[in-house]
Amino acid sequence: TNKIFIIYNDTGESKARVLTVSGTTITAGATVTGGATSTLLVTGAVTKIDTDKAMTLYNEGGTCFARCFTVSGTTITSGSMVNLGSRTNPYLIGNSTTQAFYICKNGSDTSGRVLDVSGTTITANTEATVRTGGTCVRRHQFVKLASNKFMVLTSDDNGVVCTVSGTSFSTANNSLSSGLISTNGNAVGAIVEVTAGTTYKYYQGTPATVRNFTISGTTITEGTAETLMTDSNNLYKIFADMWGSEIGILSINASNNTLYIYIAAAGNSSYELYSDATLISGTITDTNSFVARTTALNTAINSKKFYFGIKNKSGALRYFKLTDMMVEVK
Repeated sequence: TNKIFIIYNDTGESKARVLTVSGTTITAGATVTGGATSTLLVTGAVTKIDTDKAMTLYNEGGTCFARCFTVSGTTITSGSMVNLGSRTNPYLIGNSTTQAFYICKNGSDTSGRVLDVSGTTITANTEATVRTGGTCVRRHQFVKLASNKFMVLTSDDNGVVCTVSGTSFSTANNSLSSGLISTNGNAVGAIVEVTAGTTYKYYQGTPATVRNFTISGTTITEGTAETLMTDSNNLYKIFADMWGSEIGILSINASNNTLYIYIAAAGNSSYELYSDATLISGTITDTNSFVARTTALNTAINSKKFYFGIKNKSGALRYFKLTDMMVEVK
């Protein structure tokens, strides 16, 4: 509960470390080198397998590799790299303490594999097709629904539910709205969990919309899209898991210096905006599934830096920093 496993690129070389947190103090363990020519594929390339184990993906000379690490204290032990073939857009999610599910782009298709783990040894089971004629273009369009069950959104506007059984998996295709992924898949498209295994929200960009995805068995039921913002000058950031299942979007309209905040209704019935612990905008109150509140921030945006927070009714406070029109979550 107080350890973080990180893996990163450093001048063309992949490295791993364990960070231990005590209060506000961070202690870094020794660095483990992945190899002089190994460049880690950062997006979607690291997953927790067990309390002391993580799996990562690498790209080396255009070939994808998987590697398992175990952690004892701040000491990292690395296993051998396993060749997964010449693939792109590889994403990885842990399935159990001894298994992970991996998908990748294979030409114009999406492929997948079940990866078994014993100690630091990975066994790559037979690769199979997840979707023909469609690829998963973003890590946030690949999500674990439950043990042995995953959802993949593909570029041909399809939602695939993959069910793992032993060392293989089966698929069920679900047609989604035309243009849902194909039009905006490379912009902003992200699945956020509301209720594990059954209810999810899908956010997409241009225009920014949100809709419900309800899962029953291997069937995906798509809800009506709700438009969050339409102004092309809006710069926005999705944030998730603020307080359990609360989710939302921060948006800045660059043309009129206005901050928009959209928050999904969950366990809290009201929120307040703060700047340096001072109430600046009254209470944000839930009305339907989403609420919107606008606050003029002319001085803040012109100065390109502004700190503020959102407080829920239980008193929990989350801070954000707006700098040069970007949003950082603190």
